[in-house]
Parts: sequence; structure tokens; C-alpha cells
Amino acid sequence: MRRFAQHLSAALLGIVALGIALGWVATNIEVAEEPQAGGTYTEGIAGHPSILNPILARDDTSRTVSSLIFAGLTRSTEDGRFVPDLAERWEVDEQRRSFTFSLHPKARWHDGEPVTSADVIFTVRAIQDREYRGPLASSWKGIAVQAVDELTVRFLVNDRPLATLPELSSVGLLPEHLLRNVPATQLGSHSFNSRPVGSGPFRLMESGRDFLRLAAYPMYHGTAPQLEHIVFKVFSSYGSALTALARGEVDGVPAVSPGDIGRARELPNVLLYEGVWASTAMLFLNVARPPFDDVRVRQAAAFAVKRADLVEQARLGQARLADSPVLPESWALAKGKHALGHDPERASRLLQNAGWTLPSGGRFGVRLNAMGEALRIELLTGDQEEQVQLAQLLGDQLRAVGFEVELQALGIGGLVQDFLRPRRYQAALFSWEFAGLDPDVYSLWHSEAIKDGTNIVGLADPAIDRWLDSARQATGVQKRAKSYRAFQERFIEEAPSVLLFHPVFTYAISDRVRGARLGLVASPADRLNNVHEWTVRTRSELRRR
Repeated sequence: MRRFAQHLSAALLGIVALGIALGWVATNIEVAEEPQAGGTYTEGIAGHPSILNPILARDDTSRTVSSLIFAGLTRSTEDGRFVPDLAERWEVDEQRRSFTFSLHPKARWHDGEPVTSADVIFTVRAIQDREYRGPLASSWKGIAVQAVDELTVRFLVNDRPLATLPELSSVGLLPEHLLRNVPATQLGSHSFNSRPVGSGPFRLMESGRDFLRLAAYPMYHGTAPQLEHIVFKVFSSYGSALTALARGEVDGVPAVSPGDIGRARELPNVLLYEGVWASTAMLFLNVARPPFDDVRVRQAAAFAVKRADLVEQARLGQARLADSPVLPESWALAKGKHALGHDPERASRLLQNAGWTLPSGGRFGVRLNAMGEALRIELLTGDQEEQVQLAQLLGDQLRAVGFEVELQALGIGGLVQDFLRPRRYQAALFSWEFAGLDPDVYSLWHSEAIKDGTNIVGLADPAIDRWLDSARQATGVQKRAKSYRAFQERFIEEAPSVLLFHPVFTYAISDRVRGARLGLVASPADRLNNVHEWTVRTRSELRRR
């Protein structure tokens, strides 16, 4: 019996010790899922790429796939900066007339040939060829290119703004050794466009009627992708691709429409990522025509508008409020420089001070000036359903502070060419599409752009001109950011337009995908800016809390 008691005591002590040990483990040790290289990410896209050539691609799927196969001298980040890619570095000469790019010595084409300055010169001259018919025709005008040596190339910018060259240089390069004998007139029909050889992080392995399979390029000069393969499955629409995501047939679907957001949110194990389109919806005000030639009336219009209601009612919440003429997430955004917010009482005081009063028995709440003239404006907009709905909401908000608003909906071509460019309007609801991710807005707000028809509000402010000139000619981010901060402050004071919102780009991705991030989006291809960091595999590890 004594021996039994001893065994029982030992067993109980063992159980207690085990319990203490397990308790310590539970308290101090956790199982962590660590990302692991390898695996395949599968994405559903709408439509097959029409051409895999970075200087000819126009449709979204062609540009997306081309961005993975081809590399440029630079590449963009989520906040709109341009950093080295095929170029290790670049320098600006003392006279500030040229950029010199030094190529990465380990950069290789997918056939193993080195990337050289000859490839840069061939690509730029192909774009500049008079027979070139691609989307980049105007962007490289006035820029000369010359080889310094095999791994160094120089751009002479002449009268072009220095600051925008790093963005231009993000265009994917073409291999001179494969295409040197192909004239510009035949480049679009060449077999290269379906069997491309690039220098990007992925190369094309297979292409069928309803899919493309890319594999990580083992000799890529930059950070090696964690994914082994990317597969694009082709669907008739993004709605059909979303159905495939719900079935687990794909891992991601880009460009989820506002109407499909509710459906996407209900999908289990799916995360929604939002990026900001490089686009700003604004109420443009013609500062050269009454009543918006008076800054107080312009500011009153800004205070009258409740932008959050516009986003909720017309965009189903799928937009980011615009607080600056510079895009959100941009490195150039001045923190805390917010647009004039909704304050109808302040709007009324401004209008009163500007001589627009609400006399007793006034006409339906419409303000009059000393001569008895009504505060009447014509509001122009496009004829699409969403644009008309937005304009109607804007009109109601302006009427609430004493404007009389007449709405006119026009086809977009007629709106731009017949009214906006010649500035034959008072107020217009219009979305400005940025040319890229660089914050340069010279063509929209500088007085020199009045004669070109792109400064559609007719703004001629010496302070704004000075800061935009400075930002265009500086090459360092810090110097440019300082100029843009001053510009944003002055813009808010002058209120040449009422900033409304930026549409968002929504990307639905399975939660098994790690590392995805979205920032600014000038093209759907920008959603994959950090795809080299994505993973779909994990391994379990024990680690101390």
C-alpha cells in the first residue's frame, strides 16, 4: 500500500509539473504563421490582353501583364515616388538640362542577354518615330537621348520640366537586340507582342485563350519575387471573376465596381483593399466670369457643399474626400492643409459681405445684389447618370445658401471642347485625370496654361505660378514638397474650384495572400507595385510571446 501511495504521489506531482509546464507554454509560447516563398497567385481579369508590349499597350489587362514582364529605368511606389529599377541611380547636371542614368550591371533580358544603353535608346526612339501610333506619342517630345557608354545613358531635356523625367523613365524597355530591324510600322503586328522577352520580375511561360501563366525570373536584377507563379484567368467581366473568387477558383479580382462592393464584402476569407485613383472630381469655377470672379463667392460655394453626402449618395461611399489639389497618399501632400469644409452659415456670411443678400420676400430664397440681379449660375456636367445625380445634389446644396442654379448635361466631348477649354461657362462638375503619379499640376493651375486651354478656370495667380514653377524645376523630393506645400495653402485661400472627392480602386483578395498594399493608382497595373513582397504560402513556427 505504501508503494502504491508513493507511485500515486509521484504521478500526481508529474501531472502538476506537466500542468505548470503546459501553462507556461500556453502563456509564453505561440504558434506563428510565417510567410514562405513559392506558390501561385491566381487572379481573375476581364478580357485577354491584346498586346504584350509596354509602349503599345492601351487596355488595362495588357498594361497590367506588361508591367510584370517589362522593367523601366524607374518604378513607382505606393506614395507616387519614382525609385531606381533598371537604373541604379541618376544624376542631374549643374545646368539642370540633363539627366544621366546608370544602368544596373546585373540586369538581364529573359533570354539572358544584358540590358544596355542601346535598349534605352531604341525604346525612346521607337516612341519618337513619326510612324509610332502608341499611347506615349506626346510624352517624349523634345527629349534627346544619347549613350555615354554601354551602361550609361543621358537625356537632354531642353525646355521640358526636369521633375517629370523619372516618371517618364518608368516605361518598360524593349530589347534592341531582338527588335532592331523591325520598323515602327510593323512593331504592332510583330510576333514579339505575343511571345515577349522582357527584363521584369516575371516572364511569360504559357498563354491560352482563357489564361496566362507567368513565372518568376531567376536572374531578375531587383528584389526576387516571393511568388513562384502568377496566373491570370480570363473572364467576360469582373462580375464573373468575382463569382470565381467566391468559389475559390481565383485568389484576387481587381476593379470591384461600387455596385459589387456589398457582394464582395460578404465573401468569406476575402479582404478588400482600397487604392486612390489619380483623379479628382471638382466643381470648377470660372474665376474670370461673375459671380466667381469674387473670391468670397468662390469660398462660399466651397462652404456650401457637403462632400460626404455626395460620396454616399452618388458613389455609394466608394470615394475619398478631396482635401487638397494634390492627391492623397502622395509624398507632396501637405499634412493638415484641408479643403474648406461644410459650413453653410459661413457661406451665408461670405455672400452677404460680397453684396448678395436675401431680402424679405426674396424669390424662393435666391440672393440678390444691389441692382436686384439674382445670384444665378449655370452648372454644366456630363450626361452620364452618376454625373447628373452628382450635379443635382450639388445644385441643391448651393440653392440652400441662396444660389439659383440651372443644370445643363452635355456629352463629354462637347463639354470639354465647346465649354471648358474656351472657358465658356460659370461652373462645371468635371473629373480631372492626372497623367500619372507625379504631383505636377502646372497644366491645370498655372497662368501659362490658360492659352493652351488646360487651365480651364482661367486662374492667373503670381504666387501659385511661382510655386508651381519652383516645384517643376527642382529635382529633390524635399525641395519639391516645400513648393507644393506653399501652393496648396494658396490654393485653399483662392478656391478656384471646389474639391470634391477621389474615386477609389477596390481590389478583392483572398486572405491567404500576404503582403498586398495599395496606394495611389494611375493605372490598374499600379495595384501590383509591391507584388514582389506577396506570399501565398506559410509555415508554422513556435515563438516566444
